[in-house]
Amino acid sequence: TIPNTYDKVNKDRVGVLFTDNYVAAILADGNSRDAAKVAEFVVRTAAIELFKKHGVLPTISETGEIVNATTERLIAYAKAHGLDGATTLSMTILAPDGHYRFAKIGDSPIYTVEKGIPTQLGDEEHIMIGKEAKPAKGMDAHTYFENDNRMATGICTGFKAQEWVETGEGVLVPKSAILTLSDGLTKNMPVVVDSKAKITSSTREFEIFEAIEEALGHDNRLDRTLLRVYMRDVQRSTDPEL
Repeated sequence: TIPNTYDKVNKDRVGVLFTDNYVAAILADGNSRDAAKVAEFVVRTAAIELFKKHGVLPTISETGEIVNATTERLIAYAKAHGLDGATTLSMTILAPDGHYRFAKIGDSPIYTVEKGIPTQLGDEEHIMIGKEAKPAKGMDAHTYFENDNRMATGICTGFKAQEWVETGEGVLVPKSAILTLSDGLTKNMPVVVDSKAKITSSTREFEIFEAIEEALGHDNRLDRTLLRVYMRDVQRSTDPEL
């Protein structure tokens, strides 16, 4: 996993696993007191679980089970070490022939990018309003921004949430990509609203597209462009965790 010296302010962790038969990207965006430790634990655990059990591209159900197994181990680990935290977990696994699987829990998004056009994978964003998970699409913008830091799903040290794991598969065409991103990036991007201030889209696909356009117009490095977008969003954010 990529080292991070800013544990007090940055709760994201990412791991990349290379094998002869696939490449996997595993990302966690932690929240709460021990968020950095929780995010680090689930990224490492998911990578180990994948590597030990699957020498080739796993099936959709097997990909989901990696997230479930990681959740079980986090709960046991947190209980033994007195940890308190929650995190998203998004995992993509890509084979050389373009076939991929994904599994995610929480709102750290995954996008495919074909011909420069990003498309978010998985269900529409949901957030907690009171004790109920509500879709962001169609929600009043004020309500959305008052509550958009309340994850409807995720991995938490206090409970098991395996029924909310999203899984899927697909095939990337040549010269396309798959992006696994922290919601620390996307949450600070605009949403689309209509004339009545209702959310029509919170996928942030249009903002990611602008970042891709910028990358293609400059040094052709999408990672550096997304980092610049992230830094810009951090600078204009008032969120103390960022």
